[in-house]
Amino acid sequence: MDLALGFRRLMLSSRLKPLTIALFAVLASVFISSCGGNSPGGGSAYSGPTLVTLVSTGTANDQLSQFALAIESLSLTTKSGQTVPVISSEQDAEYIHVNGAIEPLATASVPQGDYTSASITVGWEQFTCLVSYSGGLVDSTFAYGYTPQSHVSITLPQPLTIRGETMALSLNLAVEQSASFDTCFDPSGINSFAITPTFTLSPYVLAAQPSSASNGRVSNFTGSVATLAASSASFTLSLPNLETTRTDMVSTSASTTFQGLPNFAAVATGQFLNMDANLQPDGSLAATRINVPDTSAVFYLTGPITFVDTLVPELAIFGRQEGGGPFVGVNELGLLQFSFANATFLVSNQQTNLQNLPFTPVFNASTMVGGQNVFLTSPSPNWASEPDPTVTTLTLIPQFLDGTITGSSTSGAFTVYSIQLAPYDLFPEFAVQQGQTTLLNNPTQVQVYVDTNTQLLNSQPLAPGGVFRFNGLVFNDNGTLRMDCAQINDGVSVAPLPAPSGDAAKPSRVRILRQVLLPGGMHRIDRLITPAQ
Repeated sequence: MDLALGFRRLMLSSRLKPLTIALFAVLASVFISSCGGNSPGGGSAYSGPTLVTLVSTGTANDQLSQFALAIESLSLTTKSGQTVPVISSEQDAEYIHVNGAIEPLATASVPQGDYTSASITVGWEQFTCLVSYSGGLVDSTFAYGYTPQSHVSITLPQPLTIRGETMALSLNLAVEQSASFDTCFDPSGINSFAITPTFTLSPYVLAAQPSSASNGRVSNFTGSVATLAASSASFTLSLPNLETTRTDMVSTSASTTFQGLPNFAAVATGQFLNMDANLQPDGSLAATRINVPDTSAVFYLTGPITFVDTLVPELAIFGRQEGGGPFVGVNELGLLQFSFANATFLVSNQQTNLQNLPFTPVFNASTMVGGQNVFLTSPSPNWASEPDPTVTTLTLIPQFLDGTITGSSTSGAFTVYSIQLAPYDLFPEFAVQQGQTTLLNNPTQVQVYVDTNTQLLNSQPLAPGGVFRFNGLVFNDNGTLRMDCAQINDGVSVAPLPAPSGDAAKPSRVRILRQVLLPGGMHRIDRLITPAQ
């Protein structure tokens, strides 16, 4: 049966001529019959369990900077009431970095059949918002140690039909329906909040050659190399530190693009990388791009820059994901500060049209601003000693912005959309901090450049007044924010999250991290804990 499976995969992926494929098809049919692979009725339909790959994705605007939780179990139920587990051990997930994107979460063997409902159990969970206050910045994290089952919901838009050898399902978290609070930071009291995870589970179709997150394209994926298999040019990737460890199998080929390394032979265990890949039917990843910006790094961090002081020089970053550092999990991250005096500045090569833009895309010490999304590496992540940890490399990576179109124009081969950001977006929130040396002309507006390379996944027309999510690299061009756009999705309402009410409302255990301007231009972070009430 292994040979039969090989025939099937060859027919799906081979570039052989039609006549050759037809010959393989005949041979495969003969072999399957000789192996007893027929169904009892004499047909050749596959009758075993289906290998199901669960894909994690999120739908959010820009009000939250992090939403993380632990999925303890997920199961499917047939019409007759039979229950089949898909997740049976804790799987941790963060949903802001997969807003409009995907990443594999788990795989499971599921009996073929029709499933009419699903159930999911969630353990710890938390969300974080960032807000300007008194010329500085406050990071407020709202958390549940354990989530009441009554707070969790999962919907199947239609019954799930599980068929064939492999299949994929999308588990989408509606972030704006899953979190509510009265205000991000109230200096006079303790906020009320509620966390009500709202999931949708639906079929997800993988393309043989994925082009976007809608059909199997995994982009801007980070992790560290755990183990190597040199003979097959593959490795296991350990994902950013969460409460539990998760790994993915990654394969490379002659078509994989390497940045920072000459080829696969230079890949080593412990290296930190950022990559793009095609999700395979078995849940593994076929890498199309691998970027290792710093082969000697012992720590990496991804997330938005929150503060820049070029005079010191010093920056702060909100750690959304990290690896190799002293932190136990995502709930240990927050505002972290670094010295970038000797940093190397890079731009992700995920987008290949930078040279065609009608402006010069530059990311360096004098152009970076709060709100830009980066992949940071460091050799010394020790905040217990002075001076601050140093940055080895800062790589500008893509990010999503949720905004309203206010107008459009053309510039060469590009359509340029002017988008208005919500007041709580990171660019306008960070721009009002005191002591910053790099300023924006209008931090609430971004010029978005769209060309034939942009994946248009929006269902509504791109017209003034429409709200959309734009994904791409954001540059500061002499005080104007400009995005080289790679993908567009339908947007999420820019209205603030509703205040909690009823039994769901409860006082928060909020972690406050406040940036404070000190004499001489130095910037530090004070950590204040609001105890549970």
